[in-house]
Amino acid sequence: MLESDVYVKTINADEHTHAHTQTRNLKLVVADTSIARTSLSGKNADFWLLGGASIFALIILLIGGYFKDSSIAVEKEMDGLMVSFSFLSIVCNNPHFILSYKFAYSRGFQFIREKWLQLLFVPCFLIGLFVFAYFGFEKTIDEFLPVTYLNSLFEKLGIPFDVAQIPDVGQAFMSLGVWGMFLSVGWHYSKQVFGSMLVYSRYDSYPLSTSQRLALKICLFSVAFANFFAISSQIKNGYFFLGQQLHFIVLPHFIVGFATVFSILALVYISYSIFYFNYKNFRKRPSLNFLVPLLAFYLWWFPWFVNPLFYLIMVPFFHSLQYLPFAHRMLDKSATPTSKQMLKYALQIFFVVIIGFLVFDAIPTKLDEIYKTQFHFGCSYFLIAAIVFLNIHHFFVDNVIWKFDQKEVRYALFKGE
Repeated sequence: MLESDVYVKTINADEHTHAHTQTRNLKLVVADTSIARTSLSGKNADFWLLGGASIFALIILLIGGYFKDSSIAVEKEMDGLMVSFSFLSIVCNNPHFILSYKFAYSRGFQFIREKWLQLLFVPCFLIGLFVFAYFGFEKTIDEFLPVTYLNSLFEKLGIPFDVAQIPDVGQAFMSLGVWGMFLSVGWHYSKQVFGSMLVYSRYDSYPLSTSQRLALKICLFSVAFANFFAISSQIKNGYFFLGQQLHFIVLPHFIVGFATVFSILALVYISYSIFYFNYKNFRKRPSLNFLVPLLAFYLWWFPWFVNPLFYLIMVPFFHSLQYLPFAHRMLDKSATPTSKQMLKYALQIFFVVIIGFLVFDAIPTKLDEIYKTQFHFGCSYFLIAAIVFLNIHHFFVDNVIWKFDQKEVRYALFKGE
């Protein structure tokens, strides 16, 4: 989300030559900050929505985990968190998906035609993959000639994975879909954190040059890839996702170690090249609202800190919570909304919650019941397909709707610049 450069009038100078060149560049950037809006939904609210609430929840989890074995009351409270966040996903996760579709497909035919790859081709391709997988659950995968060549390649690379061990084509394609979902989710989450920080750098008049933004983006991507590699190295073949047995290529541990060290070094580098550099040259400190998305992302995504019990349900919730203030600004672009506008906004949210629950939970579950997929395939096929489709396509949708070169986005976030 919000991938484009915030400071669109920054000089395209070579920032890697001398410090005074970068300083001149940054001074001109700081001068271009005459904006009307200084927050998304208020400074205090933004702190909690953009990452503060997730950090607070993580602290509670750490304290609760310490006392869980010695206190029945704490144990019950911790067990109840799974139920609580399952409900919260209905009122937060699903609406954020639905709103992204509204922002994409309500901009007119011209916009859809220009973004045909993300808005038309990708969803059709995913649906075709799920249809192929559905009718491929009874076809053995070793019937496909490319499998032999692929296994030979894995053997030469020293990767202990045999494609032919997957029972059928259906499972192979569903595993591929879930694998792609894990990869796209990490990339998407890191870009949303990046966008949140860019917006607050603008609100706070905190200078970010082109090279600093690039370093920040690489730092966030490094955490996402370290997390993905860690998952792939820990999940063994036979891991089940909603009843579906998944098969993964188990990556060597040295790749995980390299990615982890790289993400640590990347954090050290941006601490020097952004935070230290800006304070030394401009006496500018980053605000808490600028830093909290970065801190929350590291605490929840960095491989050393991942909480396996709550990771899969709490991380998507807090990601959706981070998304909502941006969606709110797109729905209601006025600086001081009237009571009538607030009522309209509340009704929109109500219907979005209902539609999201039906489309992404109730209807797929009902289809699994009607077609008895648990009996035939041993998994909740339609529910898995809905989750994979939703997450992967949402990644592509957000790539086209949150651009600073779009007038409606600039107006919503910065009031008509």
